[in-house]
Amino acid sequence: MMLSSTGEKLYVGETAHLSFLQFLRKTLRQQMGPTPFTESEFSNQMLEVDLGDSRLASIDDPEQLGDKDQKRALIQCYFEASSAILDLYTKEEVFEFLPETGLSPTVSHGSDRYLRDDHAALCLMLAIGAQCRGARASDADYAKKCFVRGQQIAFEGMLCNPSLNMIRLFLLMSFYMLGACHRNAAFIYLGVASKAASALGLHVTEVYRHMNKDERDTRLRAWKSLRNLDLIVCSLLGRAAGSFAQPELDLEENEEQRVCKQTLDATFRVCTIIDDLQQDFAKGGVTDLALAEDYLQRLRAWSQGVPPELRQFTSANAATTDSEHVIGAVHISCIYYYGVILVTRPFLISHLMSKLRRNGTETPHTATTTGDQEKITKLADACLNSAIYMSQTGYQAMESGYLLGNMCLLKAWTFAAGLLLGFALFAQNEDNAELEDAFKHTVLVEKMIANLSPQAGLYADILTKFSDAIERHRRQIKDERRRMTNEYVDQIFTIDLAQQQGYPSPQSGNVDTQGPATNNSYGGEVSFPPDMLPGISDPSPHDLPLDWQPFGMFFEDFWMNQPDPSVGILFG
Repeated sequence: MMLSSTGEKLYVGETAHLSFLQFLRKTLRQQMGPTPFTESEFSNQMLEVDLGDSRLASIDDPEQLGDKDQKRALIQCYFEASSAILDLYTKEEVFEFLPETGLSPTVSHGSDRYLRDDHAALCLMLAIGAQCRGARASDADYAKKCFVRGQQIAFEGMLCNPSLNMIRLFLLMSFYMLGACHRNAAFIYLGVASKAASALGLHVTEVYRHMNKDERDTRLRAWKSLRNLDLIVCSLLGRAAGSFAQPELDLEENEEQRVCKQTLDATFRVCTIIDDLQQDFAKGGVTDLALAEDYLQRLRAWSQGVPPELRQFTSANAATTDSEHVIGAVHISCIYYYGVILVTRPFLISHLMSKLRRNGTETPHTATTTGDQEKITKLADACLNSAIYMSQTGYQAMESGYLLGNMCLLKAWTFAAGLLLGFALFAQNEDNAELEDAFKHTVLVEKMIANLSPQAGLYADILTKFSDAIERHRRQIKDERRRMTNEYVDQIFTIDLAQQQGYPSPQSGNVDTQGPATNNSYGGEVSFPPDMLPGISDPSPHDLPLDWQPFGMFFEDFWMNQPDPSVGILFG
């Protein structure tokens, strides 16, 4: 249970990265005592940023929405931010909302409901675009005003009349709330959209057979968008999804819609696997080796069906590849890696905890044979590889200039990967530069997003304090080894200018974890000594029990200095 900004107790499931963070804080406290990482004053609170007075942010004058060129740029930013997740409107439909004068239509309370819904959708897409772009000082205020206007229209009628437009508007509001650091509001909006979809029968295959092509395709795209966002958010929060599963139907798209369909369907299929996984966790978890391997086989089978266009990005096709395509591929990659992490994380925890106890047989998973113990180790390696690949994907996209300023889902996935990487560094004793670099990259990605997202700033601060705790643990182990091996010399004097408040805090011990990190600028250095505690045995993909090279993707030519461009990155 965690507390909302108003003090209400909220449920956060066992699979959520916030639950894993609490587990890590407890574990480190037992191993090394209190640190800034373990003793956060706000460790049991979910960050929720004050949205301000909505009455002051309302847009009554349509000219306040800006000119046509500005709106087109923000709408394109929306399509990039939601790529592979949402496919609610085609670009042709959205641009039809914009009159030739460059101003939004004047919409009054007496206007046609469909016209008002179109206006609300336009406002919400502009809000998401401005929220994610953040290139100007006015973007944040512009996003808030557009969102409030769209929200006002969406709530008219007190939700008494379920419709396809209601579903689409609430999905847009949910996506915006994720970027605004209001995960609980996003979750509730998804619930409204799910109930409206159920009322319309979007989960019933037979309903689609009695519709014309355009209506069927529009409803089906809305349904898949709902399932995607619902299952992703619920997997991150460890909560039950509100939408129902449905037999998959094919869209009858034209050539212009083909790429959008590919990304939407790829996400839809992998999210279906994650949904099954979440249901098994609700029944008691995935602790059986055979079941875990079955899920990994399903994820591998899915990965082999991802189209070539989503597999690799190189300098050769850079001129014909836009940000929307790249961000969509990044989203798909991270969903896949997070799915593997959900399957294998219990085995990584078991493996690392046994090492911390210095007793390799003490594990929550009863391994009666040497073969079972070897499988547990390989599943742990698979989990760590996924975290490494997740870190590399986000970092390479950032370095290549394809990430937006506010990536509402990437920041959560990256944080989950950083916690796993940090735990491996804490628990192990042999050097592993790959783990150390991957951990640093998670912090850098969070710091970049933190410029527009206080939640990413909080994540960056937590990971930085985790780094400090790992450094302190390394020093303790080194001092203990020195005492054990040196019986003749005592150290009689030391100077530690970083000692404050009862525990060492070399860099960030006094940062308030309720807000963003002290240094949120992209490119900041992370404190990590060369001899930092490393991860588990070299997690080479060739040593894994399953085919761990689903795509082999890298930003070729951009990353010639990488050690092995053929390592199994889902997208590169």
